[in-house]
Amino acid sequence: MNLTLDLRHALRGMRRRPGVTLATVLTLGLGIGTAATMYGVVDEVLLRPLPVRQEHRVVVAWGAFQASGFGHVPLSYPTLTAVRDRSRVFEQLAAVDYNGAWSVVGRTGGEPVPLRIGVVAGDLFPVLGVSSTLGRVLAAEDDRVGAAPVAVISEGLWRRRFGGDPAVVGTVLPIWTTGYTIVGVIPGDFALPAGAEAWVALAAIRPDAIAEAGYGTLDIVGRLRPGATPADARAELDRLLLETSGGTWDADSRLVSVVQPLREVLLGQVKPALLVLWAAAILVFLVAALNLGGLLAVRSVERREEFALRRALGATRTDLIRQLAVESGMLAALGSLLGAGVAWAALRLVPAIAPGDLPRLGEIGLRPGVVLVGLALGLIGTIIASGVPALAIGGSRPGSSRATRVPAGGIAVVAQVSLAIVTVATALLLVRTLARLQRLEPGFDAANLALVQVATLSPTIETSEQVIVQTVSYLDRVLALPGVSNATAVLNPPFAGTAGFDIGFVAEGQTLSEAAGNPYLNYEPVTPGYFATFRTPIVRGRPLSAADRAGTLPVAVLSRDLAEKLWPGQDPIGKRIR
Repeated sequence: MNLTLDLRHALRGMRRRPGVTLATVLTLGLGIGTAATMYGVVDEVLLRPLPVRQEHRVVVAWGAFQASGFGHVPLSYPTLTAVRDRSRVFEQLAAVDYNGAWSVVGRTGGEPVPLRIGVVAGDLFPVLGVSSTLGRVLAAEDDRVGAAPVAVISEGLWRRRFGGDPAVVGTVLPIWTTGYTIVGVIPGDFALPAGAEAWVALAAIRPDAIAEAGYGTLDIVGRLRPGATPADARAELDRLLLETSGGTWDADSRLVSVVQPLREVLLGQVKPALLVLWAAAILVFLVAALNLGGLLAVRSVERREEFALRRALGATRTDLIRQLAVESGMLAALGSLLGAGVAWAALRLVPAIAPGDLPRLGEIGLRPGVVLVGLALGLIGTIIASGVPALAIGGSRPGSSRATRVPAGGIAVVAQVSLAIVTVATALLLVRTLARLQRLEPGFDAANLALVQVATLSPTIETSEQVIVQTVSYLDRVLALPGVSNATAVLNPPFAGTAGFDIGFVAEGQTLSEAAGNPYLNYEPVTPGYFATFRTPIVRGRPLSAADRAGTLPVAVLSRDLAEKLWPGQDPIGKRIR
């Protein structure tokens, strides 16, 4: 027998059993497609090198309070300057706003559009070794109070909003009430902070932060000198933080540094979830491959008389195994083609359905590596699918209509069931976790609650008082709509990324030394009606009202957890924080 005859036999068998063939190809194709899709995501997000020169030398640093265990305290611009001037461990230093990408209102083509911008201090792009594809990057000179406001944009924003026009350099990008001159376009795979599509200097968008020594908003990004380690950087930063504080902190409340590699900062949170999903996809593929092997094993038992007859006519056991390998290989090839199509379609959908802050989200696609993985999975599927029935045919002897049965079908079934149990158990755990999350009390009632993002700020608005007047005008018009019972304005809605502002504070009854160990207080500017709109109960005291305005006694509503932590066993109403 030769390969051509084997192919003909395989094609005839597939035509005789179209239902089995279709089910097998669909099962294997979906298994390969799922695994290849997850590999494509993992490869792009986790495995590919960051678009950073010598990324192993780049670290990100922030502060942490020893006493409270509060693990992420942003640093101030004066602290950044002091560290940059005195450091012997860092070759270069810059910083990014620790809140991540800001959600702002910009204008392109005269239309207001939501934008995600990264706020940077110093020469961040030279520190990372990131160059522009068009124009130039932000430089240290751009991060000075009084410097002309400039911005660099991502390649994705350039193509999406400006049509890829090279003349974009020199045009003005309005952000809120300020026009930023676009000076460059940077590669699309740059992702610091995650989700950013434009970058501006801290001095341009928050000039007040340049001189604020007591209020930090920055995470330091530094390039280590050759031979230096993160441990060296941590020791030096601990010393410099103590020096810049004037040595006023005691041993328990002092600020210490946290230093992590850039890759860990960018990918540390998403890595476990992606690896779990990839492992689940591999399990699905293995179940599909064993399913194919089981089906072919059953067919080989049904064809034992055929195999015995062929042995009697001179076919060797190797010939029969080759025939099974050809049959399973053709099915696996069809499954691989289907899997490639599934992976191609799924990878095109990933950017639309994945979280917006997933690093390098826009770069995910059907790369050659994904195709190679699909082919490798098809080969593995062929080996599994042909190996099981090869064992099942046993040593059929000439002149016998019975095949010596090897319990390969049973082995395949046991393996399938085992993998299926693992997959189902994992799925059930995920479902149970989701069910628990749905039962959690988020602090508000989401029923009939709609979120509307407003991106129509007038360029004539320059003061906070004007913003308040316009916001109240919007709320009055919304409340006049039929069916609207309550409405409020909020800077960041719940679960929409970074919430409010983080500030240090001193609670009534605390000394300055004690207050140094406080976690940062996260506060959210809202309009009266916030708690009524979200149906959040006030457990003590009163909600904010229209009488709480500029010129009156400043008031705040605290969370119960914070009140109990600051004043355990006491009535927090009337207490003060500053």
